[in-house]
Order: sequence, then C-alpha cells, then structure tokens
Amino acid sequence: MILNPTRVSSTKFHWVKASSEFFAEISDLGHSFRFGRVYDDAADQGLTLVSRYDSREIVFVVDRIDRDGLENEITGWHLSPVLPGDGGSIPFTILIAND
Repeated sequence: MILNPTRVSSTKFHWVKASSEFFAEISDLGHSFRFGRVYDDAADQGLTLVSRYDSREIVFVVDRIDRDGLENEITGWHLSPVLPGDGGSIPFTILIAND
C-alpha cells in the first residue's frame, strides 16, 4: 500500500522547464523537513507534493542519490512519481540539492 509521506507544497520548488522537474535546495523545504516512508511494506523514502493550484497530491519516491566522490557526502536526491493504479503517468520529476 502507498502511504502519504511528508507533505510539501509545490511553492517550495522552482520549475525547470528544460528538464521537466521541480528543483529545490534541501534548506528551501524548512529545517524540520524529513523524507517519509512511501510504502507500508518497504523502507523507501519520499515525499508528497501538494499542488499550489488545486491541492492535488502526488507521492514521489527517492530513486537515486548523488554523492560527491571525495567524502561520499550526499549532494542531491532524485525523486520519481509513484504511478497511480489506473496506469496514468506524471510527466515530471523532483531534484533536491543538498546545500
């Protein structure tokens, strides 16, 4: 079952048309932001993006983590939408940079 992880308004992100993604630095999401569990039977982490226009909610899951080569510190999280059961698609992703 898909859970409802941490809710974040799309107003916290910048739209990047060239890459069809929402972008934010982790500090833009607030000092208390934490990823939440996406599935009840797995440890996958993510967030729920809430539309600034119609309050529609879409769950995203972290699918890739970027790290720097020297100290292995996280430099960014790439999130993909959890596709709805009706087979629809979400034509964008999320990138959160670790600042």
